[in-house]
Amino acid sequence: MVEIKSSWTLADELLASINLQSKPALGDFLFRVRNRLIGFVQSRPLTSPVEGEDLAFALHVQMAREFIDLRQDARARRLLKPLWPENESLPQPPSGPADTVTGRLIAILESIKAADIPENAKLDMIADYWNKWAFVTWERALVEEDAAERLGWLAYVERYLGLIREDFNRASWTPWRMNRVRLLLARSFTEQNLQPSQQDTSQSLQDAQAMLNRILGNKPAGAEQTSAK
Repeated sequence: MVEIKSSWTLADELLASINLQSKPALGDFLFRVRNRLIGFVQSRPLTSPVEGEDLAFALHVQMAREFIDLRQDARARRLLKPLWPENESLPQPPSGPADTVTGRLIAILESIKAADIPENAKLDMIADYWNKWAFVTWERALVEEDAAERLGWLAYVERYLGLIREDFNRASWTPWRMNRVRLLLARSFTEQNLQPSQQDTSQSLQDAQAMLNRILGNKPAGAEQTSAK
């Protein structure tokens, strides 16, 4: 941010140093252009859109790096279940040291909330944050051999997705829908492991197919015949 402000200050000083009145050969036109540029630079807001975009980009990059590390923890089964009591709307910060992947991700979320960036961009980043948590938790569930434990992990995936659907009204957001499909398919296969007699008739599998059809824009079987009548 400091560099951007300094650049505008330098531009202001440079334009102010040009004395076109002493060079009448350049004419009236260039003189008016100079004055308009000076007015534009001097009216530049202290927090420019460029600064907000740069800050949002930096936070996105930092968040992506930490989630890559979190995925490695999930695949190696080092990721622990979140501290998320049923009566709490959000997962609680871990009680251990802050210099862990989870601790750093919590710090990034607080930085996003406090950042001086456009509100829409902030909401997009927070939704993306929880959607990434849902995906990594789903990955952790897949490497869990015990079916009952896997269902426990998938329950947390659903809670993360619930934050996005309820707080950000993004039920039609494709990244959210794809994670929803992943959740429903994993739950369906896990339920089949626990109750083989269900085979492929579970509600989760049907819900996953319906969600995937909505994402792809496919009509359900029989829809064409119904609309033709």
